Amino acid sequence: MANFYDIFYNLQGSGFYDFFLPFILVFAIVFAVLEKVRLFKRGDQVNTPANLIISIVVGLLLVNQFQIVAALNSFIPRVSFWIIVVVMFLIVIGLFGVGIDKGFSGFMLLLFTIVGVVIIYFSLAPALNFQLPYWIEMNPGWIAMGVIFLIVVFAMSGAFSGSSSNNSMKNLGESLDKMFGRGGGGSLGK
Repeated sequence: MANFYDIFYNLQGSGFYDFFLPFILVFAIVFAVLEKVRLFKRGDQVNTPANLIISIVVGLLLVNQFQIVAALNSFIPRVSFWIIVVVMFLIVIGLFGVGIDKGFSGFMLLLFTIVGVVIIYFSLAPALNFQLPYWIEMNPGWIAMGVIFLIVVFAMSGAFSGSSSNNSMKNLGESLDKMFGRGGGGSLGK
C-alpha cells in the first residue's frame, strides 16, 4: 500500500512539479488574460481556439526554459506563504469588527500596495539573485524608524495646518481610489 510520501516523491521524480504545474499555471494565466482582453476576435465573439493555442504555446515555451522554471518554482511558494500571512491578518482584522468586505481605499490601499511590492521583491530576490545595497542590509531598523518618523511628521503637519491639508488628504484618497478602479469617496478625508 502506497502512502502519501511515496505518491509525492513519485510526482516529484516524474517532473510533475517542475514542468506540469508551471505549464498549467502559465497556460491558465495567459488564457484568462487573452479571454478578458479580447485581443483576437471573430466578429464580436472571442476567438477561444486562437486563445487556447497561444496559451498552450506560451506555456510549453516557458517550461522549456529551465532557469525560468526554477525561478518560478522558487517564487510561487514564497508568494503563497505571504498570501496566507495576509489572509490570516485580514481574518484577525475581521475579528475586531472592521469591515473589509468592500476592500481598502485611500491610504490603506497605498500601504497594502507598498507592502505587496515589498513581499514580491523579497520573494523574487533569492531566485533572481537580487541584492539590496549594503547600507540597506546593515541598517533596516534605522530605515524603518526614519520612515515611521516621516509618516508621523506628515500626519502631524496635516493635523495642525487646518482644513486645506485635510482637503489635500481627501483629494489624495480620491485620486488613489480612481487610480485603482474605485470611483470617488476617498477614505482619508472621512
